[in-house]
Amino acid sequence: MSAKRRTRKEKSNRRSIALERIEILFAQAARFGAFDGGSRDLSHANRCVDLARAIAMKERVRFPSSYRRLFCRNCHCYFIPSVTVQVRVYGGYVIYRCLACGAVRRYPVAHTMQRSRKEIV
Repeated sequence: MSAKRRTRKEKSNRRSIALERIEILFAQAARFGAFDGGSRDLSHANRCVDLARAIAMKERVRFPSSYRRLFCRNCHCYFIPSVTVQVRVYGGYVIYRCLACGAVRRYPVAHTMQRSRKEIV
């Protein structure tokens, strides 16, 4: 019994399919998290994040940078501003505080943004 080795083309194909599915899952999470007059379904949004993470880990694919700030790295909760995350700008950092677990992440603000704020004031 020998294990079948994947070719380079098969790996890239599986990778592109995985990224496509991750994109779809985050779009669904955004839909579940949106307030459309009725109610939000946060458990479904969080489930979409869990499935996207499982796909990324299985295929060893990194999340695109646009999706990395959309969920908590600690409890994997989908971020909805003022519902599941508190966002502040303070001292040259954008500070994300998860309201589900209390985890805090700090991201530096781009220098061009800091300069433009100083020019306004």
